[in-house]
Amino acid sequence: LLRAVDEATDLSGRVFASHYYNSTAGGELLSALNKRLDTQVPDHPADWGTRISSGLSDVESSRPAKAIWDLSRVIKGLPVLADTFATLSTEEILENLNVPSSPDWKTFKSAFDRFIEELGYRGQRETDPSQKTWNENSSFVISSLKGNLAASDDRNPYILEEKQVAERESLEIQIVGAFSEEEQSSFSRDLSLVQELTSGREYTKASWAMSCRTCRPPMIELGTRLVDRNIIKDIEDIFFLLYDEVEPAINGELSGGDTQQKIEERKGVYEKLKGYFPPVLFERPFELEPITEQEAVSEATYEGQGISPGVASGPARIVRSVEEALDIDLQPGEILIAPFTDAPWTPLFIPAAGVVVETGGVLSHAATVAREFGIPAVSNVRGAASGLIVNGSIVSLDGVSGEVTVRPPETPEL
Repeated sequence: LLRAVDEATDLSGRVFASHYYNSTAGGELLSALNKRLDTQVPDHPADWGTRISSGLSDVESSRPAKAIWDLSRVIKGLPVLADTFATLSTEEILENLNVPSSPDWKTFKSAFDRFIEELGYRGQRETDPSQKTWNENSSFVISSLKGNLAASDDRNPYILEEKQVAERESLEIQIVGAFSEEEQSSFSRDLSLVQELTSGREYTKASWAMSCRTCRPPMIELGTRLVDRNIIKDIEDIFFLLYDEVEPAINGELSGGDTQQKIEERKGVYEKLKGYFPPVLFERPFELEPITEQEAVSEATYEGQGISPGVASGPARIVRSVEEALDIDLQPGEILIAPFTDAPWTPLFIPAAGVVVETGGVLSHAATVAREFGIPAVSNVRGAASGLIVNGSIVSLDGVSGEVTVRPPETPEL
């Protein structure tokens, strides 16, 4: 088991290297392309740089959103099940999946099992083996399904994706035509490489996440055995041991009392750190910035970073964590407000009219997936999900300028 953990750790490190190269090279080359655009076409629209690196089709991080959409259409094709699905809790739906109570449930279970087989390794904080993935806990998938069920066919991610591909290809012709004849060939070559690296970044991130998950099964088995020996109290507590402590614990060289004391101390630090923003840059020395509840105002304008072009307006829906998302059915037309999003969050994008996140740049998962589906998005609005914006307030955003405006909820006419 320890050897399996070692092999998984080595594998994830090697896979991460390819992800790092894709991410770094893609970002550097995109910056270089933007500088060439500024030189050759100085008056070009500000969103050209992001639009030509979008609409890439079949980007890996958009697969969860499309797969969950497909599941929602299976349900829609079974009207009785669709009506039932809307009224059941997540727990009741999972119970029916475990023991299908009708032919419709069996049909859905078959489709759901295929989904889990393909994407069950995904999950929130998916490169952290201490976190359960969709094949262990499918609650987030069920919650996302409900939001997708409520979305109309014009939110079909395949159609949204095709539209972005067509717009990107048309823009490419316009941009390349604006370059001098001697520059066109090299620009087209570098643009093709940027697109390949941008898509590759998402694929290598998924591969990295999958490799990290291979560490969890042997760790869980080790945790099970340490519980049996009264060294730790809970199986998941093994993730609060340092690597160099696991083997001595297995060999009986650590007492249960001392080990549990260390675990409780580390859990305390873990919980405490949830109250701080991660540093933007990890440069020593740095001071952690506490996450404090911001004071919302009825009307305000915030300057963020535009990461996906377009404008959108709608009621705010705050989702601070994946756990919180389980109890939220994001309604079509709402603006998703979150601290950040990664690939497994993207099914929430489909019903959303727009996205505002507190952190992330133009190559973040939120940006990449939002652009693939043509959903306006803004990042770097610090505190957006921590009180600055409240549920139901009307949020308008510009995915190019990064401007986000907030005004009171609209009162229906009597």
